[in-house]
Amino acid sequence: MRGRTGLSDSLFVGNTRGRRDPSSGPSGHLLPQGEKEYLTSAFNLSSSLTVPSTTLTRIAAVAPGERPLTLLICWSQGGEDLVDVSWLVGAFQAYAPLRADPDLFSKVRVGERGTDVMWGDDTDMAADTLWRLSGGD
Repeated sequence: MRGRTGLSDSLFVGNTRGRRDPSSGPSGHLLPQGEKEYLTSAFNLSSSLTVPSTTLTRIAAVAPGERPLTLLICWSQGGEDLVDVSWLVGAFQAYAPLRADPDLFSKVRVGERGTDVMWGDDTDMAADTLWRLSGGD
């Protein structure tokens, strides 16, 4: 839940098996008061949940690394990392074009606002994912 702040005194859950607090609006489900109190105490949560604001990880520049399926990334916060993305490219169908065409991998570019890297118009990888792979905190 990175980036969400001010979650007042309600716990959001995605599936409440049909039970919904009418005050939650059409898209969200809130736990009924008794269940919320149980979860608050069971998980040692305060009655007012807040998530500290975080700075989004941004990419300033990217280039293919010397080794296959690696990216040299310059972060907007400073520093650079060589990130091995071979297991992601090998594991997910979304990256099949990169497996099929090694030249396409070399055409990597920074996506809009530095929030991802892109190959063509259909294949991308999130900056947060790359940050975690680099060992960033």
